Amino acid sequence: MKKENKLSLVWLSFVIYLVLFLVICRFVENTQLTWLLLSGYSLFASLVLLKKYKMPNKKAVIVAVFLSALYVLSELEYFGLYSAISIVLVFIGVCSVIATFENEKDYAIYFLKSRRTKDILI
Repeated sequence: MKKENKLSLVWLSFVIYLVLFLVICRFVENTQLTWLLLSGYSLFASLVLLKKYKMPNKKAVIVAVFLSALYVLSELEYFGLYSAISIVLVFIGVCSVIATFENEKDYAIYFLKSRRTKDILI
């Protein structure tokens, strides 16, 4: 019996992102517009994954807030509208990745699952 790939939606969104990146970079001269379009697609893909897998647990949301705060620190000097959109994108992206791997434990990245690695990172 053929094993079903439960992460096919994730792989499909990655392939679509890669194709969009290549096509947009080839035909669009404005790099700011390129990154805005790709950020919009990333936001859309993350929202689709969050809709499928629901929000992660409270601890994961705190991690997402922490990573978003780190991003805010890196953008303080040049903060603008795109930075605000990117902060939301970082938060939703982190939540969708964590929610995906919480629900698909067999496909989680071993480096992130390892207790030893978590101790080193903390």
